[in-house]
Amino acid sequence: MQYRKLGKTGMELSAIGFGCMRLPPDNSLAIPLIQRAVELGINYFETSISYCQNRSEVQLGLGLEGVRDKVYISTKSQVNRKGETRFSVLQERDSTGEDFKNNLKESLRKLGTDRVDFYQFHGLTLDKLPIVMASGGPLDVLKEAKDKGIVGHIGFTGHDTPANIIKMLDTGEFESVTVYHNILHTRRRVENPLPAIEHAKKLGIGVIVMGPLGGGVLGTPIEKLHELVPRMQSQVELAFRYLLSIPGVTTPISGMT
Repeated sequence: MQYRKLGKTGMELSAIGFGCMRLPPDNSLAIPLIQRAVELGINYFETSISYCQNRSEVQLGLGLEGVRDKVYISTKSQVNRKGETRFSVLQERDSTGEDFKNNLKESLRKLGTDRVDFYQFHGLTLDKLPIVMASGGPLDVLKEAKDKGIVGHIGFTGHDTPANIIKMLDTGEFESVTVYHNILHTRRRVENPLPAIEHAKKLGIGVIVMGPLGGGVLGTPIEKLHELVPRMQSQVELAFRYLLSIPGVTTPISGMT
């Protein structure tokens, strides 16, 4: 396994990260999957308080028993804005610092650990930044947790425009960013994040890429792609090599199943 430094954090992450959004429901399948990833040298695992109907963190914690200190765990939760609809539920208020304090506490309990190496704002957009940065709000809570050693680094994931991601990076509050990209750029509504990746590199902010296989699209043979790259031995390998060739990208994370 190859390892790469993540921005200014000093941490060296495996060149392929483990996304925990598609874990099998059965623990007898999920736990050995996680354990095998560790055996193969994968040391970055990204989950969320809400993944897999709220069971992803529990399964990850069970899979990492006995090897917690050998890996990096990242989890996250979403910022709600009053008036928006999420999962058919109308949000009645903005997220608060107390919400994030409770979410962090719940994540630690489910993961069976006393700390997480990364805590991210899930799907952050520029219009929600004022909620995040409000006095006593979510960011202040995470900073306090960081001072106590409960959170290692603070970052965000998102599908916002490159220009908006750059504005969020320029606040100087984040040490990592996770963006969506792959060789086919399978989400057409999401702008190509390369300008934001380049900007993050200049700032020394670590870049992680989600969706390297387009939600599994690139796991299925694509005839046209083989015509364009006739010497390609593995379509999946090509997809990862493309992302790892982008200056500033530390690791692509793929949803494992």
